[in-house]
Amino acid sequence: MVADLGNSRTKTGYFQDGSPPEFRIFTELDSDFGNYCRSLSPDAVLISSTASAEQEKKLAGFFPKEDLNWLHHKMVSGIQWSYPEPEKLGKDRLASLAAAKEKWPGRVLCVADAGTCLTLDFLDAEGKHLGGIISPGMDMRLESMHRFTAGLPRAVSADFAGIFGKSTLACLASGAVSGMVAEIEYHFKYLKINHSVESVLILTGGNAEYLAHHLNSPNFVAPHLVLEGLYFILRSLR
Repeated sequence: MVADLGNSRTKTGYFQDGSPPEFRIFTELDSDFGNYCRSLSPDAVLISSTASAEQEKKLAGFFPKEDLNWLHHKMVSGIQWSYPEPEKLGKDRLASLAAAKEKWPGRVLCVADAGTCLTLDFLDAEGKHLGGIISPGMDMRLESMHRFTAGLPRAVSADFAGIFGKSTLACLASGAVSGMVAEIEYHFKYLKINHSVESVLILTGGNAEYLAHHLNSPNFVAPHLVLEGLYFILRSLR
């Protein structure tokens, strides 16, 4: 079993040989979560956490100590990190890259995680992490334009009506959506130009499916990429 522990929700993945993986989302670490974990009786657990120490302690209480593993960069094999201090690379980015390398071996990879922030990470065909970018995600872009101005309304992505907006809401939505699409396209194009090996664009995160429909570049949507990466890492440790 693997889990991605955030500040507002916990995503889990249960993997068994011969069966499709089971993915769940929990908004609370409560009795429902505990009952679910006990019903599975996993023989090993790997946790990726961006939550508080208090939340981590609470989650750890649901599992036997000897079965529990906490993700760190040294667990990920076959990737040469570009960060001088790889322990500072986000745990979700570690897991996503591990999954992408496993699922698309021998390719040059761009992994775009469109969540609270938009992160892009790049991996060459030999497993060298080339670096990445972090920029505001969809909601952050729309909320900041509303919050830090006196007169702009709060748009949502559904207000997007094409590249050229014909109302304030449509213009705000176009700025946010088109800006994210342009960022992804620009960096992916740069990756392809500078590498002769086939390049693959992979989207994950809450806005992945939405953005995929607006991109010109062929892409793969992998909504459970982080959990899949945690599973591949856990499997390699056993």
